[in-house]
Amino acid sequence: MAFPFQQVFFPGIVFHELSHYLACVLVGVNVKEVKLFDPEEAFVRHGIPRAWQSPIISIAPFVIGTILGLELLVFAAQSFARMLPVSILFYWLGFSIILFSFPSKVDAMNTFNIVTASLKKRIVHGSIASRFLWLLVSPLIFFPIVFLSGFFLLFDASSILRFAWTIFLFVLSINSGFLSGTLAVLDSLLRGFFQWLFG
Repeated sequence: MAFPFQQVFFPGIVFHELSHYLACVLVGVNVKEVKLFDPEEAFVRHGIPRAWQSPIISIAPFVIGTILGLELLVFAAQSFARMLPVSILFYWLGFSIILFSFPSKVDAMNTFNIVTASLKKRIVHGSIASRFLWLLVSPLIFFPIVFLSGFFLLFDASSILRFAWTIFLFVLSINSGFLSGTLAVLDSLLRGFFQWLFG
């Protein structure tokens, strides 16, 4: 009998769909139907988003889930250090949310298709100046979307990578020095990227 992965970590599925729902509400996309408590078929059915709305809706579970999951793991570690039984609950919630934080194949492909269709439309239609401008700008939009879509497709297809990500965040949660060092490296990388991008 297979391990009931989705049943055991069902809070992650619920939170994943709630994140999509919250993102839809925040960016103004009409939500048509929500189903949260069915591990076989949980979903948020919404209207067709614009090109800028789609990535936000798709990555909301990853961004919010990673932050909240890490916070829950840190709180669980602090509770565990004080020998509080409630730490087990917080570990379970944290692991559940992180394991299901990655956008699904459908999320990634929807964003990729909507953004590329929008770019193609802007490059093909409009004035010459507008087309030329979109042609110049499109690699700055297209390549990050391709990278993110591929990244999320990879993690969606591999439980091992999801567990590796969860273990990485678990290690961060119990080692504050490692967490501080990792955040400093990320800060340095982001600063370097923006300096390179904007001169």
